Amino acid sequence: HANTVGQMPPQRAELAVDTSAAVSCEKRWLPCRPSGTPPAPRCSHTATPLSAQKFLVVGGGSCTAAGEWTHFGDVHEFDARAHSWRELVPTEGELPPRRGHCAGVHLRQQALLVFGGTSGGTGMRELLNDFHRFDLQRRAWLKLPTTGTTPRPRRGGMSALSEQRGQLWVFGGSDSSPSPLPPAPTLAAPLTLVPPFVFYSYVPVYPGLDGDMYRYDLDAETWHKEDSHGAHTPAVRTFCR
Repeated sequence: HANTVGQMPPQRAELAVDTSAAVSCEKRWLPCRPSGTPPAPRCSHTATPLSAQKFLVVGGGSCTAAGEWTHFGDVHEFDARAHSWRELVPTEGELPPRRGHCAGVHLRQQALLVFGGTSGGTGMRELLNDFHRFDLQRRAWLKLPTTGTTPRPRRGGMSALSEQRGQLWVFGGSDSSPSPLPPAPTLAAPLTLVPPFVFYSYVPVYPGLDGDMYRYDLDAETWHKEDSHGAHTPAVRTFCR
């Protein structure tokens, strides 16, 4: 073929590489200085995805050097694309302050679900097993009925929400005051698959934890205890993710 000056032969065009447009594979942390008012410093809160660019921070606690706890029942939305915070102030009802709870978002119903946690220390009188729903459109809290086989009060459990089935699953957590640590704690398996959960970290296993699995049906508003025993059942644990 005849070629004009400056043109690449057609048969070699696919081999051309523009090195100036090469994408860097470097991974590094960058400072984020978001606008808006961020949540107060806290721990044991939940950060639940709302979309590909947004997540909700719910509850949590803050402890002073003297061991006095302050708990939160607020909801904050972070927009990762806009780098901005905003508080979702409820127009109706409220979430009793807590930390160490479970949370999930039902996207189709536009509802945030919160279960359990603790409103104080680690004693049984301060652990919770109540269930609350936050309507993200109306910004209204509603305490849901807890009929059926309700999980015992706990903190540090983990949860997963099945959008298709309309169910919230809860596993693990601590339902009593912490026991003295054994000299050599047993370590859980590094990777255990129990749909819809994936346990992927080494977690010390101590006495006083609950290894049962529960599910809450949103339509029936009923708790069920699952038979989750078997060869691949994960060891009991708390604060796993």
